[in-house]
Formats: sequence, C-alpha cells, structure tokens
Amino acid sequence: MLSTENLASTPTSDTATIHSKFATAIAKLATYIEYHSHQSGQRNVPGANDVAEIRRSDAEIAQHLDVSLVALEHAFADLVSQGVIKLRDAYKIEILDSGRLYALARNKA
Repeated sequence: MLSTENLASTPTSDTATIHSKFATAIAKLATYIEYHSHQSGQRNVPGANDVAEIRRSDAEIAQHLDVSLVALEHAFADLVSQGVIKLRDAYKIEILDSGRLYALARNKA
C-alpha cells in the first residue's frame, strides 16, 4: 500500500485542479475503503475511528479499481491531505471523517 514517504513526494500545488482531475479515482478509492471498513468487523467501537484493512498492493488496488497507479497515489494523497483517512501501516487505513468519505464515494464533495 502507499507509504507515507510516497505521499510527501506527491505534487499538491493546485489541490482544486488535482481533485477535479482525479475525482473519479478518489470516488472509487473512497468507495473501496468504505467497503473494506464494513468488512473489517471493527465498526461501532465507542470512541474509535473505523479501520479498513486491505491486504493488496497498490498495483492490485489500481487494477481492481480500473485506475492508473499514478491516479491511485494522487487519490490516497488527496484523502490524507483532506484529513479523511490516515495510513496506519502497510495494510490498515484509519477513517478519520466517515461523512466526508461517504460524500467523496458518491462524488458529491
């Protein structure tokens, strides 16, 4: 999965342009993360954020979502920079703002 080091090197000069250019990839990734958070069995723990556990490489996720690896990296970086998700380790994604993730998954943000 995308590492924190890779996020730091992802260009973010014009967030609005990036967001619109990668809106489809962001929506697909948000939906994918939502789905995996529902499957993780860690929901509804008082005071805890949902966690999605995804045991696939970035290339596998990109192929599954039918997006380029570059688009996937930008989508991850955008979700992190907006404070929607936090990458916890190689396979776990903490959902910090489930309402925003829901809106992005439906391409309404």
